[in-house]
Amino acid sequence: MKTLRHLMTALSLSALLFAGCDKYDDTAISGRVDELEGRVTQLETLAKQLQSNVSAMQLAVDALKSQDRIVSVEPLPDNAGFVVEFENAGKINVYNGTDGKDGADGKTPVIGVQKDEADGQYYWTIDGEPMLDNGKKIPATAQLGTPQIKIENDKFWFSVDEGKNWTECGDIRSAGIGTITNVTDNGDEVVFTLWDNSTITIPKVQAFAIEIGRAEVGVVAGQTTFIPYTIIAGDKDTKVKAMADEGYKVEVSGNYNGGELAVTAPATVTKASVFIVAISGKGEVAGKILDFEKGDLVLVKDGVTIDALGGEIELPFKTNMDAIVMIDPSANWIEQIPETKALQEYTYKFNVKAYENGTEPREGKIYITCDGIGRKEFTVRQLNTVKTGGGEADFNTFKTEVPATGQLMVLINDETEAGWKMTNGALRGHKQFTPIPEGGKAPWINGGTNAVGILESSMLTGGCDKLTIAYGVQSAGNIKTCGLKFLVEVTPKEGKPFSETVYSAGNSIVNKTAIQAILDVKISGSFSIKITNLCPKNTESVNNRGTYDSVIIQNVSWTGYTE
Repeated sequence: MKTLRHLMTALSLSALLFAGCDKYDDTAISGRVDELEGRVTQLETLAKQLQSNVSAMQLAVDALKSQDRIVSVEPLPDNAGFVVEFENAGKINVYNGTDGKDGADGKTPVIGVQKDEADGQYYWTIDGEPMLDNGKKIPATAQLGTPQIKIENDKFWFSVDEGKNWTECGDIRSAGIGTITNVTDNGDEVVFTLWDNSTITIPKVQAFAIEIGRAEVGVVAGQTTFIPYTIIAGDKDTKVKAMADEGYKVEVSGNYNGGELAVTAPATVTKASVFIVAISGKGEVAGKILDFEKGDLVLVKDGVTIDALGGEIELPFKTNMDAIVMIDPSANWIEQIPETKALQEYTYKFNVKAYENGTEPREGKIYITCDGIGRKEFTVRQLNTVKTGGGEADFNTFKTEVPATGQLMVLINDETEAGWKMTNGALRGHKQFTPIPEGGKAPWINGGTNAVGILESSMLTGGCDKLTIAYGVQSAGNIKTCGLKFLVEVTPKEGKPFSETVYSAGNSIVNKTAIQAILDVKISGSFSIKITNLCPKNTESVNNRGTYDSVIIQNVSWTGYTE
C-alpha cells in the first residue's frame, strides 16, 4: 500500500514540473494516476468486504457457543450479499464469495474455519490448513479480538489480536472475498456455507407462539384426555391459561417451554371447544382453539394377503383419538415400520419377512386399540412358496463355429436350439476364454454403441429364483477394458418384471477369468431373460469387429420358483 501511494505522489510531482509548458499534454500521466487511484480504492473495498466476511464467520462460530440467534437476513443492494442481524451481536454484512483470479503462484488462498473434532472448537485456517501462532492453532473466537484484514506490499494480511501480529494470507491478485459462499434462510434457521462446503447452522429468533399437534380431538364420556403443547420463544414469565365449554373441564400443567392439557369429558359427550392462551413476560399473546367430539375408530380394511416374498404392507384406519397399535406376539415375522400420520387418518406401515420354507399359508394379527372404544383386529395372511425346477442356457448349440485363432472376427447373429438369440456378437471357446470347457462355446456380445450386443432367451417355464451369470473379458494385447456393464431383464408372462445392472470396474477384471453375478429374481411361472451390453466406453464398434468393452457370457443358469 505504501509503494502505491509513494508512486502516486511521484507522478503528481512530475505533473507539476511540467505545468508551466503551454504545449505539454499530461493526459497519459493523469490517466495512469487515475488508474492507480482506482486500483487502490478497489483493493481497499475488497479488504473491507473480506474483513466483513471473516467477522461474520467469527460471529457465526461464537453464536454456536453462546446460543445467540439470528433475527433477520436481508439482501444487500444489487444482490451483493446479505445483511445478517444477530439477536445479541448486532448486524454484519456478508458479501457474495468470489473466486477471483489466481495469484502469482497459480493459487487462490482461502481464509476459513474448521472444527477440531477432538475438542469441538473452531480454528482459523488458510487453504484448509490451520493458521499457527508460535506453533499453536488460532481459535476463531471474539475473545482474541476482532479479525482485521489489511493490504500491504501487494499481499492480504490477517490479524486476530487487534493488529499486534499479522499473518500473510494471499496475493491481492487472487481478488477473492471468500470465506462464506452462501447464506440460506430456512425459516427457523440460517445456514452459512463455507468455501470447503462445510456449514454452520444458527437458529433464528422465533415469533412467540403456542403449538398443539392436533386441532380436533375425540374423547370418551367421563374420561380424561391428555394433550401436549409447546411454547415457541417463551420466557420465564410466560403464563398459560385454558377455558372449556359444554361441561368439559380442563387443567394446565407445564412451564414456559410447554406442558400438557388435561381435558375431562362430561357424562354425555357433545361437541365443544377448549381455548388455550399464552402470555409472555413482554406482553405477547398467542392462542389456540381445540375442538372436541365423540371418539371413533374405523378400519379402512380388516386384512391383507401377501406373497411368500414378504415386503411392506399398510394398515390404514381413521380415528380422532390416540390409538395403540400392537402386533400379536406369535406373529414375529411382522415388524412395524415408523409410523406416518395425517390428521384423523392414520397409516401404519409394517414389514413382512420372507416365508422361505413354509408348507402352507400363515396368518398373524395386528390389534388397534383406543381407550373407551375397544380393540379391532387386522389380519395379515402370507402365502407359502414351493421351489421347483431350474435350468441352464444351451450355448454349445449355437450354429456358428468358434473362429480359429488368428481368424478375422466379425459381428454375427446366431441362435441356439432352445431359442437363445445372440445379436451383434461372436462366439468364443476355451482358447480365447479359459473358463469355457474344451470344445464348448460362449456368446461374446459387442460393446459398441452402433451395434449393441444383446443376448436373450425364449420363453422359459418353472419360474426363476436365483439367476447366476458367469462372465468376463478377453483382452487383446496390452489394451485394458474400462469395465464391463450390462443390463439383466427378467420379464414374466404375468406380473412385475425384474431388472438389475451388473457392473465390474476395469481395475477389478482379470483377463480370461470368470466373474459370477448372482441375482435374486423371485419370479414364478413363465419368463424370459435378456442381457444387453451397456457399452461403458460409449464408443462405436471398430470396423464392425467389436470393442474392448465387449463381454463374454460364459454361462447363464437359474433355480426354479413357484408361489
